[in-house]
Amino acid sequence: MQTNQIIKYLLATILLIGSIDLTAEGTKEIMPTSTDKGRIHLYKSFSDFAHLGATEPYRLHIRIQAVGEVIYFGFGNTVDPMGGPGGDVSYKLTKPDGTDAISLTAVPTTGTGFIDSYNKAVVGPKQLPGQSTTGYNALSYTATMVGDYYMEFEYGEWSTNGRREFTLFDITVVLGNTKKLGRVWSKAWQFTATNEGSAASNQFKGSVFVYADDGIVTKVNFNGFQPIVFNVFCNSTGVINTGNFVEDRKSTNINQKNPSYKIFLNDPDPNIFTTGAFGIITGPVTTSSFCDGGTDIFVPVNKAGRVELLIEANPAAGIQPVDRQIFADVVPGTNTIHWDGLNGLGQPLVSGSQVIVQATYLNGLTNLPL
Repeated sequence: MQTNQIIKYLLATILLIGSIDLTAEGTKEIMPTSTDKGRIHLYKSFSDFAHLGATEPYRLHIRIQAVGEVIYFGFGNTVDPMGGPGGDVSYKLTKPDGTDAISLTAVPTTGTGFIDSYNKAVVGPKQLPGQSTTGYNALSYTATMVGDYYMEFEYGEWSTNGRREFTLFDITVVLGNTKKLGRVWSKAWQFTATNEGSAASNQFKGSVFVYADDGIVTKVNFNGFQPIVFNVFCNSTGVINTGNFVEDRKSTNINQKNPSYKIFLNDPDPNIFTTGAFGIITGPVTTSSFCDGGTDIFVPVNKAGRVELLIEANPAAGIQPVDRQIFADVVPGTNTIHWDGLNGLGQPLVSGSQVIVQATYLNGLTNLPL
């Protein structure tokens, strides 16, 4: 059987990048104004984010490009979710080779390293020019090697699911007197809109920048949704990764985590994290049909990515049950994607049927399970 086909192809990609904001990295990004609710949160029941001994995806990383760069940092009050005292938290800064940069030390509650106002957290370290009266007196560490340093936290109630959050925080990387934004990242952030005050009605208005494995950057604006504690991790597959993309990206009531992409508080520093270019479909999409009803669809591209084929057996707008979706990973060159000739209900098309096959070519494919 041969099926007449009309082929339509397009390039569908998403790139949302914000302008660079010359401020500190931390509270400013997840709490855009002083009246907003946005904090990093430590809670074993949800994940090991930033906890002492956490595995690589759950670490709070700080990328250093050159020896001599300085990591300035500080914290506001550490509290429990209801705003009660939580001043038992200690921090540790670890070098890329796993040795201590700063051994386990109590998070300050006064003096150096303590941030006592939102405005100071936004301005950043007072050690920098022009900030001596508006910034906070930061802790600091001068890097002795390049790579990813990481900050870890510990407190007594961690093992019993006690929670801690920082009312304010800042991590600023500086070379000379120049701030280097886009250096702070994790693959599995844990945030909160805090349980203080109006509890679950609090809105989270922060944003993050997701750096896909192919270098495409996607900005995620949480747009005032109303969580209490939530994890932020992204990947190319979905909620899980079994190899079946159609199923893996569906919602589930199983608490699965598959952190894969680096997630930054600012647009990743392009001097280190090269921004990827979008690929293109380099020629016409063609087909070759077989007597058994199957068809090979040839899609030429210049970059690895994913192609989604929508075979519209019903030409009505939208995806109907009878329509068929096929997903395939592609590589540079001409890729052959086979369609067995069945519609979305598993039925063979009648000989002579005309269908529209739409090929959507994706780069930087980013899933955000919440």
